[in-house]
Amino acid sequence: MRLTYSRDGRFLAIGFGKTGGIRVYRTSDYFVAGEDGNYGDWIYGVDFDLEGRLVTVSADGFTRLYGSDFKLITKKKAPESFRPASVRFSPDGSNIAVTFYDLPLLSTKLEVLSGKDLSNQYSPDTRGLAKGMLRPVSWSLDGKFLYAGKGSRAPYVVRKW
Repeated sequence: MRLTYSRDGRFLAIGFGKTGGIRVYRTSDYFVAGEDGNYGDWIYGVDFDLEGRLVTVSADGFTRLYGSDFKLITKKKAPESFRPASVRFSPDGSNIAVTFYDLPLLSTKLEVLSGKDLSNQYSPDTRGLAKGMLRPVSWSLDGKFLYAGKGSRAPYVVRKW
């Protein structure tokens, strides 16, 4: 299960396991404000931007972008043999960083997608990093830099682009 609050605190998004989908609750009364049950696997990442839009990544291979009304705008299938692992809006919402995994965790794949339509913007250079999944991913407060972490045990690696 993954959960996150909207940046203004008005909503709580919960990504459920396996085929449970996602639900967004209003924090004023905790009634459902939006939901999407059309997921084929676990939700690994959930994030809101300042406008209240929502992005999710799932082991079903899709990155999904929702409007502030929590209606699906678009979804994008991960490249062949990859699954999205973590996701984060840039501070201004114009870009979305997505990390990916493959099995047996031989990749350090990272993509930056458009915050409007999930089109590819660029792929940061991950050469030189030991094989294995990058997770988590985050932006600097001004949006100029992208950071991703790697490792489940020390030593941990954080890369800045």
